[in-house]
Formats: sequence, C-alpha cells, structure tokens
Amino acid sequence: MAHGGLSSDVVFRVLDATPSAVVAVDESLRVVYANARATDLFGHPTEALVGAPLDTSLAGLADFVHALPDLEGQPIGRVVVPTADGRPLSVLARLTRFATEHGGLLVLTASDLGPREEAERRQRTTSRAYLTLVRITEAVARATSEHEVYDAACRAAVEEGEYLGAWVCRPGPGQTVVTEGRAGRLDAYIDALAITTDPEHPRGNGPTARCLRTGRPYFATDFHRDDATTPWRTMAREHGIAASASMPLRRAGRTTAVLTLWSGSADAFGEEMRRLLDSLADTVSFALDGLATRDQYQRVAAQRADLLRRLVVAQEEERARIAADVHDDSVQTMAAVDLRLGLLMQRVRETAPDLEPAVAQLQEMVSGATTSLRDLLFDLEPVATGIDFVELARDAADRALDGEVAWTLVVEPAGARVELVEESCVQAFRIVQEALLNVRRHARADRVVITLRPGPDGVGIEVADDGVGLAPAAREPLPGHRGLRTMQDRAAVVGGTCRVESEPGSGTRVSIWLPRTPVLAPVGGAPARRD
Repeated sequence: MAHGGLSSDVVFRVLDATPSAVVAVDESLRVVYANARATDLFGHPTEALVGAPLDTSLAGLADFVHALPDLEGQPIGRVVVPTADGRPLSVLARLTRFATEHGGLLVLTASDLGPREEAERRQRTTSRAYLTLVRITEAVARATSEHEVYDAACRAAVEEGEYLGAWVCRPGPGQTVVTEGRAGRLDAYIDALAITTDPEHPRGNGPTARCLRTGRPYFATDFHRDDATTPWRTMAREHGIAASASMPLRRAGRTTAVLTLWSGSADAFGEEMRRLLDSLADTVSFALDGLATRDQYQRVAAQRADLLRRLVVAQEEERARIAADVHDDSVQTMAAVDLRLGLLMQRVRETAPDLEPAVAQLQEMVSGATTSLRDLLFDLEPVATGIDFVELARDAADRALDGEVAWTLVVEPAGARVELVEESCVQAFRIVQEALLNVRRHARADRVVITLRPGPDGVGIEVADDGVGLAPAAREPLPGHRGLRTMQDRAAVVGGTCRVESEPGSGTRVSIWLPRTPVLAPVGGAPARRD
C-alpha cells in the first residue's frame, strides 16, 4: 500500500549535499542510505552499510535510537560509535523523521566530537595538574614533621592527580631503600620492588636508584620499553602501569629521598607535566628545609597564591583557545552551510517545490546545531576583568537565561560593593554561570533570584529557582557528570564552599561563600566559613 509523503529519492538527493555524515534507516532500523561523509567518518564502505541492520556496523547509533522514548522532534545526543578499525569515535548524533512514499524514514546525522573532546581533555589534564600541585604545596606547608610531608605529598598526588600510586623512599642500611610514605593501590607492587642502590646489580639501575645516585629526575614515559625498567615490566603490566616519574627530594641541597609516581596512561608525563613535577619536588624539598621557620612558610604561602593564579590563568586561556577553535572552524562552517541552504531554498521554490520541506528540515537541523555551538561559546567566553561583580552577575543571568526565565538580582545590604580579587571573581562568575545554565536546561523554572551578600571576610552568593527541584540522588556528583563537582571544586580551590539544597517540586538553592582573599583549602575540604 502506498504511503503519502516525500519521495525518498528526493530526500536522498538533498542529503547527498549535506556536509555532515548521514545514515538513513527504515522503521526496522535497516540502513537504506549512507552518504560519502558517513564512509569518511566511520570507515565503512557504503555498500557494507546499505542493506544491513544499523547495529551491524554502527551499534552506537542503533543504541541511541533504541534509548529514545519517542521519535518526535529532533532528539540529539552524544554517542560513541566504533569505527571500522575498532577505534571508539565520539559523535553528536541527531535524529530526524521523514514521511516518504515507502513509510517512515529515520535520518541520523553525526558530527565528530573528537577534536573538541581532545581539547577538553587537555584542559582537564592541565587544570588537574595545577590543582594537584596546589594541594600538595598546601598539604606539605601544614606538615609538622618530615614523615608528614612525605605522606601528604603521596596522598595529594593520588587523590588529586589520579595516579595509580605514589611512593617516597630513602637509602636504608647497606644498599637497600626504605619506605617513608606511600598512597594509592600499588602496595603489593611496592613491597615486591626489591630495589638496591648497588649500581652493579640489575635492580640497582632502575629509575629510583638512578635518581638517588644522580640527584636528577627520571621519567619512564614508556615503562615497557625503557631499559631501566626491565626487572619490573611483568609485574608492572599486571598492575596496569604504563609510565613512571621519579623526582629527587633534597635537604640542604643534598638528595635524601625520591618521590616516584606511577600512571596508567603512557602520555602522563609530557613536557609541561615534567616541569610541574620538577616544581612539585622543589616544593616538597623546600618544605623539608623550612619546617621550623615562619619566613619559609610565608614563601610557601606566596608560592601557593602564585600557583592559584597560574591555575586560573591556565583554565581561562585553554577555554579561550577552545572558543577560538570552535568559532573559527565549526561556527563559521555552520553559518556558511546555513547561508547556502537559504540560497538553495530560493532555487528549490522556483525549480523543485516538492523538495522544499526536506530543505527546510535540513536548515532547521543546521540552525539547531549552530545554536548549540553558540551556547558553548558563551560558556567558554573569558571573564571580563576590572568590572564590579554585580555587573558580571547581571551579565551572566541575562545571557545564560536568555529571556526564557525571569530573574532578579538583589544585593544585601542594598548598594554594598561586592569586592573579590581577580582569582576569586573568576571562580565566582563560573559557578554562577554554571548554576544559571542548569536552571535554563533542567529546572523548568519561572523565576530565579540571585542574592549577593558581601561581608567583612568574604561574599555569600545564592542562586535560587522555583523549578522542579532535584531528587536526593541527583545532588551527588556522578561519573561523567561534572557540573556539580566542578562548582564545588571551583569554590574549594580559593578556600570557599558551594552547597546545593533542593527537594523534588520545591526548587533548588545553590549557596556559595568565597573569601575576599583566596585561602587554599586543606586536602579534606575548604575551611569553615567565619561569621
């Protein structure tokens, strides 16, 4: 029986011209069309895709369709699709339904997210490295003994840097080495190392022994090919070790111990990370030399403040770089495609009016993707400096809520000036921005009230909405969902706090307190607010 609707051949001719990878399936999810960009992106020849079930070669896209509660609108989602060579490929998938003479036709478009995700991964790695160094610096500065310094450095490296293990050892009786501190999940591996400082022994020429003898760091960036790691390769493979870094720790200029870190990632110790780890070793060595002097503690505090500034600068520079890449490439390309589709629409109206609905749907898809990219650019836009935070908060609300939700900003007491140093101001803006974006995307709220309460020691900030609220489980950070954890981390890194209070149906309140002058939080969390 014939169905009303567009000619599928007409739809396919239009899809041939789209710049995205496109796969079309019938209602049984059998592939009936794939354009050349799909072959380029996924690596499967067109003849291998067409005629086969979608889950044969593109299982990730099939799972995306199966997971949708319905096929109305243009659902969009991030999907991982294995390529023909087995490489996992992250794409932004969008589904559009067409009615054709043969029945329903489901058109899936896919855009490669790889470059963007790689840039985000670099940003996360850089930020985590700086935060690790800040936490280690803060932890060792508070230590009151050499043993506490070693334990604090190991714990911070594992908890913040996400290394498999951290170990501090020093020369022991004879030519042995003894443990001074360790953390992580490599206790069995460390206990079986059997390292000696004897240069004639096979286990006396590994990274740790060389570092002890020479006083120079040793980076085994490919643990399973480095000649120095030969005696431990089999055992390291069993524990998932791919790379290691050994840094000398000094007292009065003499190497007295070695800090070794093990990573499961082969690219964990690039050039920038080596510089940071050199700085880490210098920080620990400095703490060892300065446990008893107030002047040396103040120098550590100054270094902590400098590290915080570097962390904020590194985050903002990386965000600006990503924004520039997206603006110069993706947004410009999408704008060009939108313009060409507009010109095509004029031609279609004159020469092939039966194609007009298909072209209109394609133009709507491109417009939606362009809007998403512009939202991303707003999220990445650098924070303006030298502006009162009240004005920054107003700008964040105006742009994040975009007229979709009514908002009010209140300063208590009225007319008070909200003063924060630049590092705290940047973190406060990012937290408020994230909270407001969450309101727009998820809260289904009618109104938001932003309240700023400057005090003698710091500034309280509250973002409250009258939306649907959150279930208790939704207030806990989940793997892969970084929004809440990121807000809490941003507050903690300058010594502040961030709490979320919500119940289903009763709205959500995000309460932030930041000190006027950044005070780095201890490993266990931010300092308590002083009222």
